Amino acid sequence: MMNKQLVSYGPKGVLDSTRYLYSQGVSDGKYLYISGQIAWNEQGELVGHDVRTQVRRAFENLGLVLQETVSFIIKS
Repeated sequence: MMNKQLVSYGPKGVLDSTRYLYSQGVSDGKYLYISGQIAWNEQGELVGHDVRTQVRRAFENLGLVLQETVSFIIKS
């Protein structure tokens, strides 16, 4: 059985989820696992008071995690 290194992602602009004991994204080199995203800003505050704004922020958070992942893979 091969040992795989897990790489944890927590990009700038997204809540530091390590204080809640989870990662925004984790990769084993072959697959990328991304946690569910919430409309939190970097300070842990809920963004917006309507569904549209909150969904937009959740997708922005998802995009930030994916950008960091792609950047890491290209550098590796």
